This record gives sequence, C-alpha cells and structure tokens, in this order.
Amino acid sequence: KPGGVPVYAHEAWKGRFAPAGALATFGYWFGWSAVISIVSLTAGGIIQARWFAGATWALDLGFLQIGLAQLFGIGLILALMVPNLFGAQPAAWGNKVFGALLLIPLLSFVVAPLVSGHWDAINLTWGLGRPGADHWGGWLDAAVWLYLVGWTAYGTEMCAAFTPEYRSTKDARRALSSSGAYTFMMFALVPIGVGGLISQADAAADPTAVFVSGFASVLPAGFAGGAALVITIGALLVGVNASMADGSRALYGAAVDGLVPRQFETLSRRQVPARAIIAAVIMNILLVLFVSNPIGILVAA
Repeated sequence: KPGGVPVYAHEAWKGRFAPAGALATFGYWFGWSAVISIVSLTAGGIIQARWFAGATWALDLGFLQIGLAQLFGIGLILALMVPNLFGAQPAAWGNKVFGALLLIPLLSFVVAPLVSGHWDAINLTWGLGRPGADHWGGWLDAAVWLYLVGWTAYGTEMCAAFTPEYRSTKDARRALSSSGAYTFMMFALVPIGVGGLISQADAAADPTAVFVSGFASVLPAGFAGGAALVITIGALLVGVNASMADGSRALYGAAVDGLVPRQFETLSRRQVPARAIIAAVIMNILLVLFVSNPIGILVAA
C-alpha cells in the first residue's frame, strides 16, 4: 500500500484508537512536506551568499517582506514540481545523478582535517556547563537540538513510502538499509570536518553561509569552490525532490484509507498524486513567504 509510516500507524491503531492514525498521518505529511521550504530557503540563502552577496534589498509589501533568498526558494520549489508531476522515474534519475555528485563535497569535508590548513580542533566547542547555558547546564538545549538533528537523520524511512513502486519487495529492504548506513556515516563524519573549519561565532552569525565558508577553506577559490557549491545546491534539491514525492504519496495513501478528503485520492493520467503535490507546493510557498526562516519551519515540522 502507498503511504509509508503513517499507513503502518493507521493499521496498528485503527482497532484501538482510530484518531491516532489520522494524527500520525497529518504529522508525517506536514513534517515531510515542510522540508521542501526548509531546503529551498537554505539553497536560496547559499545562492545569495555566494553569488549575490550585495543584494540585501527586500520587497516591502506592508504585511510581509520578500528577499532574494525567498524568491530563489520559491523558484526552486516551482521548478522541482515539474518532474514530480511526470512521475517517480524522472525524479529518481535526478536524485541518482546529484546523489553521486554529492559525494565530492561531502568527502571534501570528511577529509578536511587532513588536507586543510584551516581545520582546527579548537573550533569543536563544547557548550554543556558553560556560562549562559540553561538551568540544566545546557542539557535541555542539547536535547532539543539533538531531537531536531535526529528528526532529519531518520528521514531514511521515506523509502517505505515507495514500496508499491519498487520492482520487487526486496528493493524496499535494500533501500532502507543502504540509505540508513550512508546517512549514519555522513552524520558522524561531516560535522567534525565542517565544525573544525568554522568557528561557532561565525556559524551563528550567518548559518546559510557555513557551506560557502567551509568550501573556501578546503578548496581553492574560483572554479573548484564554485563547482562544489553548485553540487551542494543540487544535492539540497534532491531533498526537495524527495520530500515532494514522499509527502504527496503519504497524503494520497491517507486519502485511500479515508483519513483525509477523498479528493486527494485521484491520480493523474501519469499515475501521480498531482493534487497532493500541488497542495504541498502551495503550503510551502506560504511558509517561505510568511515564516522565511529554515530553523523556524524545521521546529514547526
């Protein structure tokens, strides 16, 4: 059945407490769909920081302000809606290409301690028990942030949402195990490489420029650094692509089970949940316009 984790939750709870399945479905759909705006805004911020650093203007409409990063983010969302409306296969091929290219910048950060003269262990700061920490000595803040970091890392379960579209049932198991192992390795190694290149103060001052500064420390200026940033942006868009595909199928699966309006049960002639995709696009454009903070959207998700 389509839908992934929320479908499992609905099956498990429908005989005990039916509203739990509906709550899990909404939470899963909103959480995954909100990733579209989180990643698009982050990519838009990187583009602005690298190639349009002087463009600090904003359109003031009275009830909201729209900056260049937001415009880039909205453009990326609309651009990635197109391949998703054509089915899972075009989106999957794009993910394969950018996923393979992503190894280049990721490995650059992994080997940064060995190849970069700018890497310094003193940048790997420890905040627990320091002045200014919360009344639990920093453990409360650490628990909140570890939850948010974990929430992004556990996203490998999205492979289950595509079970009906795999060529065989074994592919679902392979996808879950391989993506889980890869994510575990990267979440363990990349933060050490990036953390040693950028000071905590610099990262806090401009979070969207962390990758720009990191590449400038590892790779020579000019084409190599710019190419690595382009690859990173492309890899970020893989997240947008995947979130759009997964969230729309979760909403479609919920409609099949009667947990949301039946209008989302309709498939396009290409057998794609187009209505669910469009609903996610509209919601995320509104988040980009009215929230416009990737961390704020992440916390809400």
